[in-house]
Amino acid sequence: MVEDDTKSRALKFNPAILENCPETCPPQAAQPVQGKVYRGIRQTPIGPNDFLSHAELGMPVARPEVCEHWGLSVWVSEAAVKHAREVYRPLRKWHVAAANLTPADGVILATPSSAQPDHHTFWKPLNKDLTTAFSIVLAPAT
Repeated sequence: MVEDDTKSRALKFNPAILENCPETCPPQAAQPVQGKVYRGIRQTPIGPNDFLSHAELGMPVARPEVCEHWGLSVWVSEAAVKHAREVYRPLRKWHVAAANLTPADGVILATPSSAQPDHHTFWKPLNKDLTTAFSIVLAPAT
């Protein structure tokens, strides 16, 4: 069994994170999630792969040594989602789902960029199924 510094949070994350990331991941600054979280969904119905990170999916853009690549891109307000759609054109073609999450669902950290000042990264525990927690709240923009 892999032991890590998330033990104090009582959540167990993907052991591959420990094998690949030189720093603590999720970062200690990440806080237990509490409240509404929005996530881009490429197609419906919502499925388990919608809640796998780029690293977990083995996407070519993923760098396993980068902690954020083990998390999910999310927003914590509808206004932030709408802004993201303005600056990241592909997101306009996606659905947006939302869920009211609790600390048992994972940890979250503000990870802003110059283009998306309200972007967050969310790390869910290993084997946590969020497919039924989320529902579509915004259709693709036209």
